[in-house]
Amino acid sequence: MACGVGFVSVWNTQTREQVFYSEKAAVEGVTAGFTPDGKGMAIIYKDGGLRMLKSNLKESQAIGWDQLAMRELAFSKDGRWVASIVKNGEVEVFDFLATLICHVAVKASTKSSEPMKFNDDGSLLLVKAEGGSVRLVEVPSGRELRRLTMKDSSNWLEMPCSFSPDGKYLIAGPMVWGVE
Repeated sequence: MACGVGFVSVWNTQTREQVFYSEKAAVEGVTAGFTPDGKGMAIIYKDGGLRMLKSNLKESQAIGWDQLAMRELAFSKDGRWVASIVKNGEVEVFDFLATLICHVAVKASTKSSEPMKFNDDGSLLLVKAEGGSVRLVEVPSGRELRRLTMKDSSNWLEMPCSFSPDGKYLIAGPMVWGVE
């Protein structure tokens, strides 16, 4: 997959054939992504809608949430959830059938890399928030479990974050944090 200013293109790596092309993609942020199993993809369109495409990658069969202007995408590892930053800068989590799972009333930082990330089992969503904190949110309830902040480190949100395989710890910035 290649994303550029306003387009998304997908090729079959074995046949080198282009299998999908759209000039309707958004022009900023991460505009498209494959589901973790590679059987579908999501595209954020210029009109602000998020479309989920099934395995044949046909736009006509896309599920859309056109009422929300969206940017950035994060999939849970099992492909069950997709998180996106919506028009007001807050985060919403959907399932692949376009059902809103939860609203996270936190303005996500779009200046940091990877502003949202799920833990391995999809039960937690990390959100890098405006104002310099990291929020850990329970999915599907949307309940904030933890708010992590660091004093005297203005660029810590620019660093990558990683959950431990057992989900008990989080590396965020130069620190290891307990999830609970």
